[in-house]
Amino acid sequence: MQKYIFFDLDGTLLNTREGITTGISMALKKGFGIEEKPENLCHFIGPPLKRQFMESYGFTEEQALYALKVYRQYYSTTGLYLNVPYDGIFKTAERLKNSGYILAVATSKPTVYSLQMLEKHGVLSLFQVVSGCNLDGTRETKIEVIRHAMEKLDICDPKQVVMVGDRKFDIWGGKEAGMTTVGVTYGFGSREELEKAGADFICSDATELSGYFIK
Repeated sequence: MQKYIFFDLDGTLLNTREGITTGISMALKKGFGIEEKPENLCHFIGPPLKRQFMESYGFTEEQALYALKVYRQYYSTTGLYLNVPYDGIFKTAERLKNSGYILAVATSKPTVYSLQMLEKHGVLSLFQVVSGCNLDGTRETKIEVIRHAMEKLDICDPKQVVMVGDRKFDIWGGKEAGMTTVGVTYGFGSREELEKAGADFICSDATELSGYFIK
């Protein structure tokens, strides 16, 4: 029986496009003299940022860590506040919790930022666990944050959990953990991306997501 729901954060609960892409653009320009428009940097939303810097620009690990440092200087003071909830998503989360589901957040974003963002919107109490990466670079992959959330909740059977997310990384992580996976198309990934990743079910909005869990 499915009892737990793990939500991704960026692109699933919150539209964080402006804060992330503006910060990446600034880090590239300030740190490396690379000019990139924020609207061309949406591929940075979802995967671990260090890896994405290395894959997108051929940075060494040292360069990627420096870019990440510059990015976080901006994000920790400004960028993390540039986000809005997706339409109806927190009402859906509240309804799911009231229906008996235990909710958690499993995100590649640093835990400290995730907590601040959820607190800002007054919804932190909806989630029993918020599992993100550490600022020192540990626990950064999706499967790592998922398994950490499972440990915090003492979950032994992954079949009790549904992973909800907007990108292939969420689906891959959930499937690797042995969970049912639900993709959402209102975030930063396409239906095609989610289908190719192997999502068990795909929803187009918060209402459809609610209907998947509450018949």
